[in-house]
Amino acid sequence: MITMWQAFLNFWRGYFNFTNQATRAEYWWMELWRIILTISWLILLIISFVVDAWLTHVGTSLPTHGIGNIFHQLFTHFIITAIVIIIGLVLLLAMIIPSISLRIRRYRDTGMTSWAAWLIWAIAVLGGILGSVMHNDTIMFIAGLFSLIGFIVSLLATNAMDRWAILGRHEVVKQPTDHIIDTKNDEL
Repeated sequence: MITMWQAFLNFWRGYFNFTNQATRAEYWWMELWRIILTISWLILLIISFVVDAWLTHVGTSLPTHGIGNIFHQLFTHFIITAIVIIIGLVLLLAMIIPSISLRIRRYRDTGMTSWAAWLIWAIAVLGGILGSVMHNDTIMFIAGLFSLIGFIVSLLATNAMDRWAILGRHEVVKQPTDHIIDTKNDEL
């Protein structure tokens, strides 16, 4: 059984590994890590807002118009908040590729073919982005449906989809035999 720390290390070691497999434990431990990191960052962000407001006494000096004015205020009056936002963005960017990799490996562990894993991921993510940019509810529904399918697949056991008609790999998976005792040559 993989530990939470091992899952975290494997997440970073498998940065560009899209071909192997990831167990349920490895996948869900990393999801828990992501939730912990996100909540920690949000708490830090709220604290930074409070500290910056207290340090600069911003009461009425908040920007009232223009994106340039917002960035000017952010980087001159809210420096601690700006640093926390930059840390969050760097962490987000650093985790994009290994998150995709882990998800594809998890789908593959269930017995799904690589092309099906990529298709489910692409429709869910790219459909969500496209649907939100275009304000298209149909595309958003389809993306949500594929996100739900991806979630269900991530819950499946190892090789559960191995023999499925189109999506499965159709490979015969050999079970480990190291636990079987050879009794052919035993004497009574």
